[in-house]
Amino acid sequence: MALETCTVFSLGTLEYRSAWEIQNNIAHHIKKNSLSNVVLLLQHPNVYTIGRRGTRADIFLSDRELKKLNIELIETDRGGEVTYHGPGQMIVYPIVDIRKLGGPSKFVGILESVIIDVLEQYQLDSFQVCGRIGVWVSASKTKGDSFYNENKIAAIGLRFSQGISTHGFALNVNPDLKFFEQINPCGIKDRGVTSIVEEIGRDVDYDELKQRIIESLSKHLGMEMVYGNNKELFVEI
Repeated sequence: MALETCTVFSLGTLEYRSAWEIQNNIAHHIKKNSLSNVVLLLQHPNVYTIGRRGTRADIFLSDRELKKLNIELIETDRGGEVTYHGPGQMIVYPIVDIRKLGGPSKFVGILESVIIDVLEQYQLDSFQVCGRIGVWVSASKTKGDSFYNENKIAAIGLRFSQGISTHGFALNVNPDLKFFEQINPCGIKDRGVTSIVEEIGRDVDYDELKQRIIESLSKHLGMEMVYGNNKELFVEI
């Protein structure tokens, strides 16, 4: 029996609002059965986003300071609280029919498993934390005078509408971690934030990382991954 296909688009760096619009357009056509599953791989310019459970108080910079630093602030419809996106992250947006995958909770677990599998290929032992969505690594990082035994390396924030997922996960490859110090990331105050490069002490090839993510998505989603033409996303489907 042939596997269901999922089309992968690698978009480089794209503004958050543009990527959001593309996701919504794809989801609309999946709901109409005029399009099948899609995964977007990209990076964003510096942006803080506030999810449905987040508040402006979790961002410690004023609007004036954000403007001076050229950081966009966007209220979004994904789940979760406040997070940062920027250069040095790998953003993965799977727009798929989760009803075939066991529903929202199962799908979150699938994405966490994808990330854990990929990090294992960089000799990183990562894990889930009960009651907290995302992926973590054990460490002894300092933040002021406090030590954190666990640091978040990947954040997950999703929206589900009529069985279709939008948004996805952000894997910290080598972002400037100082941007996380200006927010209360994902509402978590008792753990830190880290990245692949911070943990392994060497650079990461992004093309290789993308391929590893695609292969892990294929395995855990049970889908065949095929590459699409990016021009398709910038015209009305």
